[in-house]
Amino acid sequence: MNNELISVVIPVYNTAKFLRKCLDSVINQSYKNLEIIIVNDASPDNSLEIINEYIATDNRIKVISNKINVGLSEARNLGINEATGQYITFIDSDDFISLDSIEILYNLLKENNVNVVIPQHILFDLKSKHFYKDNYYKNSHFIYEFSATNLVSKDNLFNNIIDVNVSQFKLYNLKIIKENNIHFPKDLLFEDNIFFYTFLLCDNSSNVLYTNNAIYYYTQNNSDSITRSNKKFKDIIKINKLVKDLFIKHNLFYSEYSNSINYYMCNHILVWGLTGRNNSLNKDIEYFKEASDFIKQEIDDNYLKTLKQRHRSYYCKIKKIRNNYKNFYYKMLLKDIYKHSLLHKFIRFIKPIVRVISRVSIDKIIKVIVLLFKLLLKLIASTPKLTYKFYKN
Repeated sequence: MNNELISVVIPVYNTAKFLRKCLDSVINQSYKNLEIIIVNDASPDNSLEIINEYIATDNRIKVISNKINVGLSEARNLGINEATGQYITFIDSDDFISLDSIEILYNLLKENNVNVVIPQHILFDLKSKHFYKDNYYKNSHFIYEFSATNLVSKDNLFNNIIDVNVSQFKLYNLKIIKENNIHFPKDLLFEDNIFFYTFLLCDNSSNVLYTNNAIYYYTQNNSDSITRSNKKFKDIIKINKLVKDLFIKHNLFYSEYSNSINYYMCNHILVWGLTGRNNSLNKDIEYFKEASDFIKQEIDDNYLKTLKQRHRSYYCKIKKIRNNYKNFYYKMLLKDIYKHSLLHKFIRFIKPIVRVISRVSIDKIIKVIVLLFKLLLKLIASTPKLTYKFYKN
């Protein structure tokens, strides 16, 4: 089976300390027929020197060097334009893959006659230095029994779009990407969303394949990487609009998928917007104003009634952001301040003590105090120096 060329696109920016591990994991793949396209996105560290070392030892490597930084999306797009394989995958340069990753994905893709295969990830936390298996799909609504191979209909997937993890490592049919001119949206976070959904909508096959093989090692908490730039989280609003417009273009938004896509948009506004704020009052207010305008313009009132039944907490927050975003934000800010205050820490410390005391009768508390006092007297009596000081005082 190992005869078709697979293109591997690796954008590089400021990841020299991870780059060797990433490149070693790619050049030593059990699947050998690879076209390795490294896009050096004007990296300010010594990444280019490391890349040049690998070029000298492996003729499968091609390098694109940008004179100015163009960002992750455009770096991947340059890789797509250069790619000549039958299939393509994308790997971030601070991540790495198991040595049989590409072979596993390729075999699954061919055996199941699909055009995209999606594996599980293993998360590597830089702070704790621990690995965690990402069980993202284990409780998803579109995979009922998560096993080695899971063929999922696109209809099922679009009806549960909120459960779809669109992160980078997948094996795609490159012909579909080239023929439909599919690219990552420039200068936006969450760019994988648009790319993946566009691919699915352009793919004529009816299924997508998921596998529980955990073969991609995703590095978390790397503050220097391309994907960790200080971008405004109002990109969430732009991505939401692009996703909605994409489904409208394919005549699928005003259909059975409408509730699923609306829920996806509400979830993005709340989950990413509330957890990824800018630590700047003006920027946060700007985000919530845009969120409020987006909800008014793009989220149908009829859907909000559905949301109220499905997820009342989301409904209440979405409604508050729509009706008075400043009031919602300031209340949330006060809660954050309280959570980091000494008062909050003291209450968290004292709560379990009060809880225990409230369950115990006064008689038992007195008995415990008397017992502790007796033990103290025994300790004093058994230690001559302590006994002397005790009686002296």
